[in-house]
Amino acid sequence: MINSCHKFIDEYFERHIITSKLGDGGQGVVYNTEDPDLVIKLVTDIEKNLITDETEIIKHQKKLKSLKILPLPQGIKIAKPIALLKDNPGYVMQLVRGMIPFKHFWICKNSLNEITEDKIPLWLEKSFKENPVFAQTLIHYRNTGGLKRRLLSLTQCASTLVKIHSAGLVYGDISPDNVFISSDLNHNQVWLIDADNLRFEKNKNGGSAFTPSYGAPELMQNTGIGRPRSDCHAFAVMAFYMLSLVHPFLGEATEEDDDWASIDDGDLNNEDKAYQGILPFIDDPDDESNRCSTNQLPRELILTNELKGLFEKNFCDGRLMSWRRPAIYHWPKALAKASDKVIECLNCGMGNYFYSDLSKGNCEYCESILPKKIVCYSHKYVNNGIQSHHWLWAVSLTEQVKVSIPERVFLAFDINNHENDCLKITSHEDRFIIEKSENTDVKLYFGIPKKYEGTLQPFISKLSLSIKELELGLWFYVESKAPYAIKLILEN
Repeated sequence: MINSCHKFIDEYFERHIITSKLGDGGQGVVYNTEDPDLVIKLVTDIEKNLITDETEIIKHQKKLKSLKILPLPQGIKIAKPIALLKDNPGYVMQLVRGMIPFKHFWICKNSLNEITEDKIPLWLEKSFKENPVFAQTLIHYRNTGGLKRRLLSLTQCASTLVKIHSAGLVYGDISPDNVFISSDLNHNQVWLIDADNLRFEKNKNGGSAFTPSYGAPELMQNTGIGRPRSDCHAFAVMAFYMLSLVHPFLGEATEEDDDWASIDDGDLNNEDKAYQGILPFIDDPDDESNRCSTNQLPRELILTNELKGLFEKNFCDGRLMSWRRPAIYHWPKALAKASDKVIECLNCGMGNYFYSDLSKGNCEYCESILPKKIVCYSHKYVNNGIQSHHWLWAVSLTEQVKVSIPERVFLAFDINNHENDCLKITSHEDRFIIEKSENTDVKLYFGIPKKYEGTLQPFISKLSLSIKELELGLWFYVESKAPYAIKLILEN
């Protein structure tokens, strides 16, 4: 075991003193240091002990040195080694301060104990009496940012993986221990921290790193190697688990003693079979033998039709036929679209899809009336007319409005720019101030009904609208090769 205050020396003879454990994965442990901007990753054995064998140390140091020359895109959010450790298998890396691993989205024993009965709100009292752990889990779900933050963080993670795959590289070990997010709920910056297994795709079998419950079936069964499509499987497992509260293959069949083996599985238990892809997806539309009926969120509350389709393709068609899994390029846009449709209930704090099939103006969790919403309807503009729906963006109206509308609402989805702010909306007394972000190059024109006689005016800096004016709505026109028309309106 490694104790706090342990000292390490890097290749530049800088001294680093570890202070606390930040996270751990299948191949190592990450520690905070006395420098708040630097962390140390140590390669460990399966028992989490620091590797001390000199031959193994040299082997790992050689592998780590090769990471520095990989062709990663500029500005990609992955913590790479900035200095290797001397006499130890590990390295120093820079990480934006105030980050925590994705695994905090899952409730732990400490969090469970903190959510006592007196902290259970009225809308969950009945559920708490019937199933206290699930009620506590829902509170934790809300307290960690709810549906919207999970979708936004997964969008960023998928976007980073797109850039990695576009460079011809495989990430290797996607899991909640290796993806970090800002600890402040007001920020959603996401970084991948485990660069150890980054490599070019191999065309022959060899060792592949993965976390067992997230590893692709071909890796778990040792019938293939890590490829971009195995990254896609691990990401999809993590995403489904984060959103639904249940692993995509841990259903009723894992608790039964039936003979599920479709291969010679030796002494595998049912949970091992699930991770190896022997058992069907719990939501498989053609196979109900592994359904899961407890401690989970209904799919219609957490998944859009597009996301549901991606998960089914990945876990049904792509379960054992890896080439049929959706490439990672499909995920960022689908996740971003979903996140932009989520509005927060001001009573219980849970996220609801705006205009979902179930939405009738009431929260699906506490049944209170949902608040007014500021909504953007974006459409493609072709031949001097609106042609088709492009995007929907909505946010709950609160007393103090301070929101940003991203460029993806105004332009075709671009993996590099879709998160950039385009417009900012703030409230001041009984008016709304709408201003253009200083960091956007989007050319906008605007028009207000019953004003300017229907003509469009260049949008240079900002507008000030009353509540009544915003209830009537205003239109924006985007000047580009693929123009868009966007209606911004305040709705009940």
